[in-house]
Amino acid sequence: MMTIRRARWLVLAGLLLIATPAALAGILAMEHAQIIFAGGKAPENVTWSKNLILTADGLEAPMPEPKVSREVWVQTDKIPVGLAWRPPPGARVRLSLHGQVPKPPAVFVRYGCDGVHWSTWYQLAPTTDTFGEDEKNAAATFTCDIRLPAAAAERYRELEKQWQTTADPAWASDEDELCRWIAKTEPAFFEKEFPFLGYVQFRLEDSSLGDALTLEKLTASMSWGVGGMHMPPKDPKKHDEQAKWHFVIKP
Repeated sequence: MMTIRRARWLVLAGLLLIATPAALAGILAMEHAQIIFAGGKAPENVTWSKNLILTADGLEAPMPEPKVSREVWVQTDKIPVGLAWRPPPGARVRLSLHGQVPKPPAVFVRYGCDGVHWSTWYQLAPTTDTFGEDEKNAAATFTCDIRLPAAAAERYRELEKQWQTTADPAWASDEDELCRWIAKTEPAFFEKEFPFLGYVQFRLEDSSLGDALTLEKLTASMSWGVGGMHMPPKDPKKHDEQAKWHFVIKP
């Protein structure tokens, strides 16, 4: 089971999507996604190595007999970051491990826009700083910053201008609508271009002499901010301003 919640929203300047020609909006947010193994029910689209066993206590790697080296890994499903109409260009990501974790594994993250194509993997660093009760009770927590340069979005912004002037969009600031138009206009665009963070995905890897391991749950946290000028939709009733990023290209 994976549950996602938005911890808090802070509107910094102006009101979102008010009935004016353009609205100044600034948002900071922290979101959490929990992947629960305890209870023995397999979380959707989460995969792991064959030497891990899902039990009522969690995802387990029993002590091997005799004690020999082994490779174990866990990979999460894609986790959305940000709003469907305004994905962020960067985020601070954290992953907390809960359960019996004698030796912290290597933890990696990658990002993508369309749920199919991905960046390379980046390693998170262990941290002793904790935020909230969930991290205080964790066996280990890891963190890193993902920040994309403006150059990563140059072609994307060129296409955005073309879309706004030629496609008569229902909402000129809706980047989900923009991405669907790009996917039709340039079908291969998102195979090589990563102009923003739409999704993140985590991977844990460990090679050890075989200490017993039990993962009860993983908690992913994503902190991000967006801002700037935004145009209101032609019909606000047809748009969910709080919807999470959900653009996906079918493989």
